Amino acid sequence: MKKSQELLDEGEKERIKRQQNTHLQNSVRNSQDANKALDDVTKKLDDSFKAEKNTKNHLEDSKGQVTLLQGKLQASESQVQTMEDERKSLLNQVNTLTEQKVNLEQER
Repeated sequence: MKKSQELLDEGEKERIKRQQNTHLQNSVRNSQDANKALDDVTKKLDDSFKAEKNTKNHLEDSKGQVTLLQGKLQASESQVQTMEDERKSLLNQVNTLTEQKVNLEQER
């Protein structure tokens, strides 16, 4: 009887050991899966930060280009204004010369 009880106890111990081993293996797999998921999330987060940094750099470059173009636009507007002033001056000179011509012709 003792022998059969010992065998039953040994069998129960083996069953418990296998159950604990299976549970441990499942825990290890779950931990590995969780680590893989964490690595994936970390990579996506890193990619997101890189994309954000690239976007900020592109935005800064664009702001610089806008500033440069605004400067060129102001210079062009200034040139246009200068040309318009010159045109008005030349028109006044033409009008003055035309009046002088008409006056000279009338005097003759």
